[in-house]
Amino acid sequence: MRGGCRIKNAYLVTVPGHEPDLSRRLVVRVHRFQVQRVLRSDLIGQPFALVCDLSNQPTLRIQVRQEPPTALQATSSDAASPYQEKAGRWTRRRAFAQVSTIVEVSDRIVDALPESELLVAARRGDPAAFERLVSRHRRELYAHCYRMLGSVQDAEDALQESLLGAWRGLASFEGRSSVRAWLYQITTNACLRLISRRPRRILSPDYGQRRRDTDDLGDPVTGPIWLEPWPDDEPAGAPGALDPAARYLRRESVELAFVAALQHLPGTQRAVLLLRDVLEFPSADVARILETTLTAVNSALQRARKAVRQRVPEQTQQVELAAIGTKGQRELVDAFMRAWERADVAALVELLAEDARFTMPPLPAWFHGQEDIGRFFTDRMFSTPWRLVPLGANGQPAFAGYRGEPAGGRFRLAGINVLAIRKGRIAWIASFLDPDVHRHFGLPSELLRGDSGTER
Repeated sequence: MRGGCRIKNAYLVTVPGHEPDLSRRLVVRVHRFQVQRVLRSDLIGQPFALVCDLSNQPTLRIQVRQEPPTALQATSSDAASPYQEKAGRWTRRRAFAQVSTIVEVSDRIVDALPESELLVAARRGDPAAFERLVSRHRRELYAHCYRMLGSVQDAEDALQESLLGAWRGLASFEGRSSVRAWLYQITTNACLRLISRRPRRILSPDYGQRRRDTDDLGDPVTGPIWLEPWPDDEPAGAPGALDPAARYLRRESVELAFVAALQHLPGTQRAVLLLRDVLEFPSADVARILETTLTAVNSALQRARKAVRQRVPEQTQQVELAAIGTKGQRELVDAFMRAWERADVAALVELLAEDARFTMPPLPAWFHGQEDIGRFFTDRMFSTPWRLVPLGANGQPAFAGYRGEPAGGRFRLAGINVLAIRKGRIAWIASFLDPDVHRHFGLPSELLRGDSGTER
């Protein structure tokens, strides 16, 4: 399970009054006589799967009457655990002990403690309590760092620095704000320090003029200057996933055009805009987080909003995608990928907006319009075959491109391509060619001939 302690012992426990309903049976994870987490299983008696985390439900204080000796000794040995890890998944072993007694106890249940008690435990030096305290905020803090910095790698660095700073600064946290606001204060300041030390992330049009000659694409421009794509990794319906409305707003806030526009703002304006408009902190809280005045926050917010409006499209990608619907999105992207795999330039161009762009950092070259992009496709793209794998990035349709080797049956990962849609056509192909960017998507480095990701 993500963000939790290692599973050591598990027992079936029947909740009184709910015996007929298998979905109400619980699995209690026990470690050194303390209940660590309460989980529900709908597959009692079947090959075991953890299907629901109840840590956000009212605290369940449960005591096991008596455990088998072998279970109590399993404090550090995987061999004694009724679970084993295979390929990153927890699987159930055959042995399964039954426990029937449930009583109220005072033992600490780390994963079910309210935030105030987790904070007290973390201040006492309990790393498990601290991990649980920050785990509920980790993903949104990571996304905040990405918006601020325009780079997944920089976001990882900032988040790591922030959480280390939070652990070291627990004693100084006075509780006058929420833990969430306190973490955002630490994280935002870590991002501002990085912004002051590193160049801002840019898109190809920020670097140079568009090209028409397909013979010279320029030498790769290395170094931390290019905007990077953000992997989508929270499918709808996943445990802890956001509700549809919240997911919609989060995806808007990581769209490529929006994140690119943010990079043109001074660091403080970026922070104010994100804290106020994306994260919806009150202006007074933003002033406290940034240690400035309310007047300064409101002034920076007005300037930031105006600057961003001038750089983003009139409609967000979420609006454009909603306009053509799920079926329309699938048909458009599938048609584009199939045309790419069969090297059908005419079909590809037909799916483009007239003023479409094709960017490909770290190469400085970029092309504009159907004619120039079509010429680039014809001259440079299809000397070898391609295999494509659909994925999601920045809340937008995307696919990984695997280019065939001249000899042999292997296709090597060559680019992550993020698509921007406008009025049912593709308005921007943002192709990212840097292998350091690819690793964040968890994709295989190569495919064998015959493999294809165009089937969904």
